[in-house]
Amino acid sequence: MNDQTTNPFAMPDLGAMSDSAKSAIEAMSKTYMSWFKNANRVQAEAIRFLSDRFAKDLALASRFGACRKPEDFVAVQSEVATELVKDYMEESAKFVALFGDAFKDLQANAAGAPKK
Repeated sequence: MNDQTTNPFAMPDLGAMSDSAKSAIEAMSKTYMSWFKNANRVQAEAIRFLSDRFAKDLALASRFGACRKPEDFVAVQSEVATELVKDYMEESAKFVALFGDAFKDLQANAAGAPKK
């Protein structure tokens, strides 16, 4: 007994559905797949960036430890501030591009959705 009444996650019998219902399910499936793909891309980029930043932050401790004079410390601090701003600006641009791609995918899926 593997029908929908016993298994709420069972796929409906597409053969018994109308063409408009089939196309609606297909459009919804494409939209969800696109959303998952784009969410995965954003997550992967965030993890990559955080991993890179963490490695740089660990290296920063040794750079600060190597400072022997206050001027050295200030110079390293200045370099790090510049690097942080650069890294976050570049990453922001990547995220804007990823969200732009996700929006284009959403528009493409919405354009292909059945009209009411």
